[in-house]
Amino acid sequence: MDCPSCGASIRSEAHFCPSCGSPLASATPPSAKAGALPPLSPSPPAVAVDDSGPAGTPPQGARWILVAAAGIVVVLLGSAAAIWATRDDGSQQVSSTATTERERSPRATLAPATSVPPTTADTPRVPSSPSIPTPDSPSESVGGSTAGVRTNVACPPDIANDVSIRLDRDAGYLQARYEAGNFVIHVCTGSQGPVYHGRNTTNADMIVLPATGDASTGFTAINGAYTYSIDEISLVIRTGGSLVQEDPVFSSELY
Repeated sequence: MDCPSCGASIRSEAHFCPSCGSPLASATPPSAKAGALPPLSPSPPAVAVDDSGPAGTPPQGARWILVAAAGIVVVLLGSAAAIWATRDDGSQQVSSTATTERERSPRATLAPATSVPPTTADTPRVPSSPSIPTPDSPSESVGGSTAGVRTNVACPPDIANDVSIRLDRDAGYLQARYEAGNFVIHVCTGSQGPVYHGRNTTNADMIVLPATGDASTGFTAINGAYTYSIDEISLVIRTGGSLVQEDPVFSSELY
């Protein structure tokens, strides 16, 4: 077989011309033989791909991760904002409803303050009219004058009995009663004038004598040389112008 390029004689199984080195296309490659596998073409060398950008920037894969993370954060923030807005709107609705209910409900009105009547200490005292003695209540005085004299109270029965026995006269009405020292003195006035009845509360001695005078100035009774004078101030016993005894009156009742 001849080389198509230079015409040199070559073998039929040759792949290149030994004279000019041209490949022989018509030559049957050894792999074409029956039962032989075609030769594997050599794999191109692996080329490292630098997907990093400029210095200081993360690789392209990391950038995609950051972008995805940022998207997730944005979605979460949007969801939270939507939830908060819904909650705030519900609170506003509740507040608005409460305000409406308050506006609809009638306002409570305070009852007008009632005036408190003044206490007894603050109430002006109205002077009462003087009491008028009644037949059953004697006017009393202790060391002072009385409002009036009454003559329609009956003399006590024991005093009237003593007057009737000692003087044989009626006692009539009670005009005065005194207490001085150890003595209790009643003056009753009957049809024959006043009667002095004195009793010693210590030894029960008693004297019953006719008397003169009245309740406003006092009464005087004479027993021999002794003179008994009684008024609202004191009981005085004299003899011959000399003082025998004087007792202050601590209770007097004029009728």
